[in-house]
Amino acid sequence: MDYNNDIYTSGLVAPQTVNVSNHFTGYKELPSNGYSRLFRAQRYGQWYVLKGLKPEYADDPQYTAMLSKEFALTVELNHPNIVHALSHEQDPVAGDCIVMEYVDGRPLDKFLQENPSETTRRQVVQELLAAIGYFHRKQVVHQDLKPSNILITNDGNHVKIIDFGFADSRSYAILKEPAYTQSYAAPEQLSGGEVDNRTDIYAFGLILKQLFPSRYGRVVRKCLQPQKEKRFPSAEDVLLKLNNEDRNRKWLPVTAIAAVVLVGLAFLLSHPFSKRANDIGNDEEAELPVGDTSQLAGSLNGLFSVAPSKQVRFSRGNLQYNTIGKHRTADGGTAPGTWRFAKNQYDIIGADNTNVSATYTGWIDLFGWGTSGWNSGAACYQPWSSSVANNDYYPGADSENNLTGPFAFADWGIYNAIRNGGNTPNRWRVLTKDEYNYLCLNRKASTVNGTADARYTKAVVNGMNGLILFPDEYNHPQTVAAPVNINISEAPFSGNTYNSEEWLLLEAAGAVFLPSAGVRFGQHVDDVNHGYYYSSTVANVSGAYSLGIRGLNISLDWGGWRLYGVSVRMVQDVD
Repeated sequence: MDYNNDIYTSGLVAPQTVNVSNHFTGYKELPSNGYSRLFRAQRYGQWYVLKGLKPEYADDPQYTAMLSKEFALTVELNHPNIVHALSHEQDPVAGDCIVMEYVDGRPLDKFLQENPSETTRRQVVQELLAAIGYFHRKQVVHQDLKPSNILITNDGNHVKIIDFGFADSRSYAILKEPAYTQSYAAPEQLSGGEVDNRTDIYAFGLILKQLFPSRYGRVVRKCLQPQKEKRFPSAEDVLLKLNNEDRNRKWLPVTAIAAVVLVGLAFLLSHPFSKRANDIGNDEEAELPVGDTSQLAGSLNGLFSVAPSKQVRFSRGNLQYNTIGKHRTADGGTAPGTWRFAKNQYDIIGADNTNVSATYTGWIDLFGWGTSGWNSGAACYQPWSSSVANNDYYPGADSENNLTGPFAFADWGIYNAIRNGGNTPNRWRVLTKDEYNYLCLNRKASTVNGTADARYTKAVVNGMNGLILFPDEYNHPQTVAAPVNINISEAPFSGNTYNSEEWLLLEAAGAVFLPSAGVRFGQHVDDVNHGYYYSSTVANVSGAYSLGIRGLNISLDWGGWRLYGVSVRMVQDVD
């Protein structure tokens, strides 16, 4: 093969002259309202937007000061969903102006006319809240959030918030006059009161209502409370509530909902031990009604294959137990105590597990194998069991029995009603050893940061070591650092570090986090930087198979001693 032949020579098909001038050229004035004047212009072969003042405002000191203030506030903002302010310059055409990145997109109201999919609109909500939360943490209040100030890119439908002309910060003592667009103004703006982050939350509520007209009604109503003290305090709180709404959506016909309500009322009237969640421990979740058949109650969004043609959803957090109260069981009776899922995926009890006993009234989350509270014939079957003899944890007093079949009630989720997980027995279970193997080693999954079939990665989330599991279909949030060391068992936890706000975005995309909660031996807790999660499968006379999350590696076949108190994470089968 002759590589000197012209057909193997690289080059432009039709070379063109490219403008690489260091001066702006090719000005085109863009539509604008108010006092500002916008131009698109080219420099160094790239397009930019120049924001200056209309001639009638150009010599007014108040408006030139507003332009300077806008640049000073926005140049400090570096976020993929906020337009970048690059410099403050004097230009022969635009005059005193801010040079900004050019966004190839359309305003939110035009985007909505295209009837975008629910998934795309949900992405817009997530990115919008990520941007709002970011500039709020920078002590900036936008004060003029509205569809025309939210651009949606033509490539990927990503959010770009623009026009911080009315923005303010507590660090500024000047230019504090009220500024807003009346149809998106909060009551405190209209009355000349003090504005803060919750002023932008009000405008977001109006925007959310346009994005999802018949959904998230409770979230919208709280955003739009006339008294700002009653609104969500932050964008992160809004996102958390939206995620909870998604988990708890009920796809029931009206008659089924009525039946659920009636059964729930009957239970509340006939069971004096029924309490609000705040009466038991430090949980903000109210008890769900009996017979709640919502497929998403207590579950996360992501779908995970654990066998060919078999998917599950994970519970919202690790399993926890408290000796206070009573709960229903799968054999038709009631049992002492309350079961719940942790509020956040990264929450653990830690050293307080050392207090485990039949009389301890705090929460625990490290359990011996098969300690659901069902008397299987094992010497130790209660969740507070702390014996250090493996043979005390044999279901049916036989070392070969799994937590399945005749001994399925020894599985915590099958036997017990979990208060914030539907509050009915037989809704949840732990994975088998083979399912854990398939989940982490064999399933087909999305490509993440260049890695095909991305199944897991080790990480630090909100300060906790642990394992992130990626769902079968996963799109990593644009505003969060891409994960590395994917599917590498020996990688360090520190390779990926996410704070609680970043984790909310990963969770909304379907990711699961298994925190390293340590191991309890009798009444001693150790190894908190590592974690173990029981399966329902026997390993040998001493142990049961567990998923081990350690600094050196991820172990899928570790036969942990049954006497160890370790973590339990539940799944729900998807029909």
